[in-house]
Amino acid sequence: MQAEVIDKLGANFTLGKVFAAGVEVENFVMKWGMKRPRVQALAAGTVFEIGTENLTDADKKLLHEKIYSGFGVRTEEGFGQLRFWKSQEKFEVGKLEKNKFDEVKDFSDETKEIAQKILLEKYLEQLRIYAHEDAKTLTSQLQRGNFTHFFSRLNNILANVGTENTRQNFKEKILAASKDGTQFQDNLKNLYLKDQTLKDQTLYDIFTANANLPYEDKEFSIGDEKLFDKIDFNAENFADRFCFEYLQHFLRFARKIAATKGGDEID
Repeated sequence: MQAEVIDKLGANFTLGKVFAAGVEVENFVMKWGMKRPRVQALAAGTVFEIGTENLTDADKKLLHEKIYSGFGVRTEEGFGQLRFWKSQEKFEVGKLEKNKFDEVKDFSDETKEIAQKILLEKYLEQLRIYAHEDAKTLTSQLQRGNFTHFFSRLNNILANVGTENTRQNFKEKILAASKDGTQFQDNLKNLYLKDQTLKDQTLYDIFTANANLPYEDKEFSIGDEKLFDKIDFNAENFADRFCFEYLQHFLRFARKIAATKGGDEID
C-alpha cells in the first residue's frame, strides 16, 4: 500500500490506518475469448487514512488526478481508483433485517425473464472458465507435436453441429470422421484429460460420450434452488447450449495452446 499510493503521491502524504480485505481477481478478454491471469487485489470498499501537511496546489492537483486514474496494475480496467470519504461523527451498527425472499409469492414475467438471462450468463461464464482450465491441462501433451490442424478440424466439426442436440450430433460426426489408422483418430485416443477421480479420459471417450464432459463432474455455485423455482429456471433445459459453449471454448483455447507450443505466450 505504501509503495502503491504514498510513494507515488510524494513526501507531503503519509499513510495512516488501513481497513482492507484481500481478494483474487480474474476475468476474460472477451475480444480474444481468453482468461486474464489471476492476481491478488484489495477488495472494493477498502478504507485507508492519508495524512497531509502543507499541501501545495500541485499536490492537490496530483491527488485529484491519481484517485481517478488509479493506483497499481490493470488501471485500464478500472482497478485502483479511489474516492474521498467524509466520515460521520457517530457510527451505529444497524440491525440485520430478516431475509424477506420467502415472503415474495411470485414475480412478474418480465422479472423472471431478466433473472433467467442473468443466471444463464453466470452458467456460461463458469463453463468458459472450466473449458480454459481443462484445455490448459493439455499443455505438456501438445508440446510433443503439431496439433493446430487437429483442433481446427474439431472446431469446424463443432461449428457444423450447432446448439441443437449438440452432444449427440457432435458424437456422430466425430465417429464418422474418426477412421481407423488415421492421425485424427490417433490424436483423439492419445490426448487425455483427468476427471475428478483422477482417471485418464481420452478426447475420444469424451467426444463420443463414453465419458462425461469434464464440466458435468464439477459443481456450479450459481444461486439458491429456491430462486430457480420462483423464476422457472431449469438448468437442464440448457443442456445443449452448455455443451456447445464448453466445447467451443475448450477447442478454441486448446488450438491456441497448440499454436504456441505450450501456451506460454497466450496469457
